[in-house]
Amino acid sequence: AVAEATRNLVCVGATPLAITDCLNIGNPERPKGAWELTRTVAGITAACEALGVPVVSGNVSLYNATHGQDVWPTATIGAIGHLDDVTKHVPARSGRPGDVVLLAGSAQVGIGASAYGAQRAIHEGPVAIDLALEARLQRFVLAARDLLRAAHDRDAGGLGVALAEIAIRDGVGAKLTLPAIRGIDRRVALFGEGPSGIVLVLDPAREAAVRALAAAHDVPLWTLGVMGGDLLEIAPVLGVPVSALADAHTQGLGRALGRVA
Repeated sequence: AVAEATRNLVCVGATPLAITDCLNIGNPERPKGAWELTRTVAGITAACEALGVPVVSGNVSLYNATHGQDVWPTATIGAIGHLDDVTKHVPARSGRPGDVVLLAGSAQVGIGASAYGAQRAIHEGPVAIDLALEARLQRFVLAARDLLRAAHDRDAGGLGVALAEIAIRDGVGAKLTLPAIRGIDRRVALFGEGPSGIVLVLDPAREAAVRALAAAHDVPLWTLGVMGGDLLEIAPVLGVPVSALADAHTQGLGRALGRVA
């Protein structure tokens, strides 16, 4: 949670400064609740130390339960960052036709703790994070921010959702392929979730400079493809008009609630 909060700041070009938290835990008077509280605090501490951000405020909500069952331990994290010049932030754009699309960081994902898995009653965990890689990834993106058209965290929904959200921003499609990782099938590669992954969109003329910075920060890069067209094509598993994605994005909740014809 700490890494995702600071990663989102980095994706707009802001340097993370600090976090605040709200820890939602069950009954700490029970051994399980006490262990969950202790491990949650330890995890936040480790992440803050690795990423160089202090906790400046927060609160704890204990004894949370539903129908007599303690809630899963949930750390809600907010983060604040700094931009030297707000006019030079990394914009929330799709990029331009012909722009290169890269995945920076880790391509290791799973569906056990994903939105996709939750819809199919799949829960496996915990999810591991390499905090050293996370720190290097965030430093790399900050170093490369002036070279980027766009940056998007691969978070809820996985790589497929991140790519769809990028395409929707300006209505620009893309022709892409999934990273080939041993042991990860196409479904998992498309909708699996995991930390330390950021999708980058950049002018091809700046690709060499971005790759040099990634190498200097010891951050892996995967070439996904290029922006362009009116379809989001992720070979060989997906081909959807960007207009249909935009419609699902704006109208999907209303339809699910029966409030859109």
